[in-house]
Amino acid sequence: MSGRRGRGRGRASEAQPDPFDGPQFMRDMAATMRTMARDAQREVQQRGAQFFRTNPTCFGGEPDSTAMEEWLEEMIKIFETLQIAKDDLRVSFATFQLIGAAHDWWKLTKNTFRAEGMQWEELISAEVLKAKRFERGLKPSIRFKLVSHKLHTYAEVVEKAMLVEEEMNDSWKIWEARSQNKVSSTQSSRKAMKREREAQSLETIQSQP
Repeated sequence: MSGRRGRGRGRASEAQPDPFDGPQFMRDMAATMRTMARDAQREVQQRGAQFFRTNPTCFGGEPDSTAMEEWLEEMIKIFETLQIAKDDLRVSFATFQLIGAAHDWWKLTKNTFRAEGMQWEELISAEVLKAKRFERGLKPSIRFKLVSHKLHTYAEVVEKAMLVEEEMNDSWKIWEARSQNKVSSTQSSRKAMKREREAQSLETIQSQP
């Protein structure tokens, strides 16, 4: 009898799993996310301080391709020295040093790049640099019309520039033809008026006694 009671007490005393506490889980998850956000922000601040202490050079979009290449080489050297490997930090720090025309270019393109998750390699890729160098060498009238287009490859810039130039040439030809027609029409009208005045003068002279 006593043995059976002992076995019963053993089964009753076995630990039962705690029920899932949803609210507590959400609180723990929120606390973890806040900690991760603070850690990420702290890393940005620390890395940013290290980066700017090197007094990095700014790049203003100079047409000389050598200037761009030298600037990129300097950025890469700084990142490697400071062991800044994350793409988002590299892109953020490097683009912060863009001024003038280069900054304008970045403002126009960053939304597209962000949406696609831009990598550091994309920012410094030869294709992008080649496209930007070609675009800067275009006539201002053509380059102005390309600003609103998000072109990232050399082929895209060349194709669009050719289309813009063709459209501008066609528009010029139409304007020139209209101007010539207008001038010809004006000259013809003036000649007709002159002949009419001469005829009237002749009639007046002939009518005199």
